[in-house]
Amino acid sequence: MRRLFDRPIVLLNTANGTALAAGIALSIVAHDAHGMMRTGAFLAAVTGLFVVWQVREEIEMELRKANEHAIDHPPALAPLEVKARQLENKRHERREGALRKARLAMVLAIAAWLFIGEILHGFGDILYHSVEYTLAGLESNAPDAAEPKPIGQSTTVGTRH
Repeated sequence: MRRLFDRPIVLLNTANGTALAAGIALSIVAHDAHGMMRTGAFLAAVTGLFVVWQVREEIEMELRKANEHAIDHPPALAPLEVKARQLENKRHERREGALRKARLAMVLAIAAWLFIGEILHGFGDILYHSVEYTLAGLESNAPDAAEPKPIGQSTTVGTRH
């Protein structure tokens, strides 16, 4: 479980994906249009918690960076030490690049889940009723298995021959 918490974007997508699927399924099973709206509000609320988590992580990273820069290194005495510092700087740059990429991915995931949550919260009942109406129309237009139609008989009115 610890690995899940090490990657907050995985936890965000897992929690919200599960909540979205469960909320939609429950609202369909219960025939409750407001269940979709509640699901959207829940998604937005859970995602809001991840915003707080992300801000806390950002503050901690900035404090760690400030502490790393505060440490002064003595001047290099040998070419081997110069090369070691260059390699360390390259590793640091790669870590910074990966960190920026992870931050951006998290921000985009948060924005996407907030969008989905707010759309469902605002329009979930309309979405539910439109799906329900469409499914009811499909059931009423389904061919009756007990009465097969003869081949060549048209069901449309006013067709040209």
